[in-house]
Amino acid sequence: LDYKLTALVSESTKEQPVRKIVRVNQPLTFGDSRVYLQANGFSPLVTVRDKDGNVKFEGPVPFLPQDANLSSIGAIKVPDMNPQIGFVASFFPTAARDEVRGGFSSYPDLLDPRLLVSVWQGDLKMDSGVPQSVYRIDTSEMERIGLWGLSIGESYTFGSPEVGTITLNGAVPWVNLQVVKDPGKPWALAGSIVAIAALMASLFIRQRRIYVRSSNGKLEVAGLALNRLPGLEDEIKKLVTEVSK
Repeated sequence: LDYKLTALVSESTKEQPVRKIVRVNQPLTFGDSRVYLQANGFSPLVTVRDKDGNVKFEGPVPFLPQDANLSSIGAIKVPDMNPQIGFVASFFPTAARDEVRGGFSSYPDLLDPRLLVSVWQGDLKMDSGVPQSVYRIDTSEMERIGLWGLSIGESYTFGSPEVGTITLNGAVPWVNLQVVKDPGKPWALAGSIVAIAALMASLFIRQRRIYVRSSNGKLEVAGLALNRLPGLEDEIKKLVTEVSK
């Protein structure tokens, strides 16, 4: 599949938006900032009603892809129901099943979408003040009251006696974007150029270390070629000649 994001982009609120396409490894560029297309997946659209038909939750739920065909896991939390209800769920864009893997998605597009839900009743612990993952439910203090699979347009009535219903209305795609800005890149480039220039200079400029010692009216001169370039003896002779004048 050719994953791409079509977006309307404008440099400011006063400009007319322009249609842009973002692909993997083909980022959208704003000055020195780039927007990369990262992960993608699907969010099931669900409606949860209580036994009286009152809507307690409605909308998309983010699910986390588990493989290249976008088999995904997620959690639907409905704290407004009494007692609280949670759904531990798996979503398959193109549902398939075998004896070894169980349920899975055979293709990363919505050809035969199905939502498998395990329904739990009890305390979701959303008022405890402890951070929770949006993709998981702590079922340690909950009771499972249902297990079912849904296609788009289907509903499942859970609980005995009846507690409520869940309906799969569809699914919407989502993408994960990464915004990268490198304000220090020009300085890093300048530093690299200076470092390379210094290295080249150290290779081609004659580096000498000269030692001069005066003892009993005599002058002794010695030298060391740090980068082993030839010509040290001639240079020392010239130095001795100049000093002796």
